[in-house]
Amino acid sequence: MKKILGIIVLSLLLSGNAYAQKSLSVIDQMYDDCLVYSKFKKIGSNISATNEEYLAISICGGYFQALDYGIMYQGIWSNLKIPKKDKIKFNTENVLGSCVRDPKYNIGPASLKDIMIKAFTRYVEDNPKIVKQISNQGYTEITLVLGKALREKYPCKK
Repeated sequence: MKKILGIIVLSLLLSGNAYAQKSLSVIDQMYDDCLVYSKFKKIGSNISATNEEYLAISICGGYFQALDYGIMYQGIWSNLKIPKKDKIKFNTENVLGSCVRDPKYNIGPASLKDIMIKAFTRYVEDNPKIVKQISNQGYTEITLVLGKALREKYPCKK
């Protein structure tokens, strides 16, 4: 646990230096990091990476894993407070307003983290004007873009 905490702290310290040379928005930075993450996810873990690539993989994977955990814990606490008849609806509609967990989308064995990363990168590529409008609002802008991406790809029928 101490080792993981040390790696996270070190990566956060180094990430400031890595991004100091760039004048990218937070979305652009995360997009670049997630492209590296996706590249190494496809290739496999047996390929060696540079320090910058490890940092990018850690930032993207860590951010979306934390978001996944946040969504999971939000679901657990909310489920304790809602009536039983509404729990089924909540369980399918609790991912940033989307129904990504609805069985009709058949996402298979992929983790929610990987689905979110793929949806985020695809949305940034396909909607540059919308992303530019959202840019420079801080780290919440990543969640705003992700929410739009998930609601577009996995809409809930009302």
